[in-house]
Amino acid sequence: MARAHPDLTESDLGRAILVPGFVDAHCHLEWSLIDGLTPAPGFGEWLGTFFPRAMRMTADDHGVAARLGALRCLEAGTTTVADSGPTGAGRDALRAAGLRGIVHLEAFGRETGVDAVAAAARIATRVMALDDGADALVEVGLSPHAPYSVGPGLWAALADHRELDDGDAHEVDAEEGDHAHARRHHQEVGGDHDAEAPVEA
Repeated sequence: MARAHPDLTESDLGRAILVPGFVDAHCHLEWSLIDGLTPAPGFGEWLGTFFPRAMRMTADDHGVAARLGALRCLEAGTTTVADSGPTGAGRDALRAAGLRGIVHLEAFGRETGVDAVAAAARIATRVMALDDGADALVEVGLSPHAPYSVGPGLWAALADHRELDDGDAHEVDAEEGDHAHARRHHQEVGGDHDAEAPVEA
């Protein structure tokens, strides 16, 4: 390496091993404060204890939780994440910690017709507000929660919002049926959290 790049500065790190940062492809920074508070033997029981606590969180709580989650990433050697959350607080948390990633605003709902159009408009407005604070290291997008929590009406209404597309073509995967998705950057459009959670722009 030294022979190939004689112009580079050489630093002796002693017994340290320098490795690339890990990538966490699916995390929820905004729920970091709930860790350990919802012990349950199964997923259903866990959800039953999780939701009451989650609904009590304020916008400030989500911000603190996201910052804690970002610091935990650094402690574990993770430097790039794909985060999903109800408020998008992960955007500022990642930027403050110097991490790289995509912060997806979750949206869900089974609205149809004009209700789906209205819900999609609210969600798109929130995504664009978050995107105004994005930068070269932290991108913003929209993420589906799960096929069972996002109806096809909302999927279609979200895909109609071309302002969420930065140039990548919208894709519809006929193989996936209700998993059809639109793509912005490398993020899926779909659904979790049609709640009117505040956006820290």
